[in-house]
Amino acid sequence: MIKSSDWIKNTPIAHRGLFDNKEIAENSYSSIKKAMETNHAIELDVSVTQDDTAIIFHDETFSRLTNVDGYVTSSNYSDVKDATLLGSTDKILSLTEALEIVDGKVPLLLDIMPSSKANFERAIYEALKNYKVLHWRVDGNQEDLSITIEGKIFADGNE
Repeated sequence: MIKSSDWIKNTPIAHRGLFDNKEIAENSYSSIKKAMETNHAIELDVSVTQDDTAIIFHDETFSRLTNVDGYVTSSNYSDVKDATLLGSTDKILSLTEALEIVDGKVPLLLDIMPSSKANFERAIYEALKNYKVLHWRVDGNQEDLSITIEGKIFADGNE
C-alpha cells in the first residue's frame, strides 16, 4: 500500500485525461486512452446523475461539451449516455466504464464534484467497490460510506 502521497508531487498527471478539447474531449474515452499510451496518471471528474449513476463529467450542466441541455443532477444517465462530447465519437462515460478502461494500468485520481444529491457517496461507492484501490483519501463527511482498499472492505473505518 502507498504510505505517503509524496509521489503525487513528482508524477505527471493528465488532468481530465490528455485532451485538447478540439479532437479529444476532456474526461473522455480518448483522453483516458491517450494518457495511458503515454503512461500518465489520470485525474477524472466524477458527478452523479438523478438516477444515481456516477459519471465522468466536470460541469454542472452538459451544454459546454455536448448538445444536451440540463443539469447533471436532474438528468438520468440513460438520457445522456449517447450524447457525443464536442461532436466526436466519444460519449459520456460512467465511472464503472472508466474504471474498466484504466483497469489499474496507471494511477487514477478521482475528483468528486460537489453534489446536492442525498446519496451521491453511495453511487460512487457502488462503482468503486469492485475496483482494486491502492490508496484512498476521503475529504468531507462520509459517515455511511464503505470503501475498498487492496481488496478489503472497510466500513466506518473498520475492517
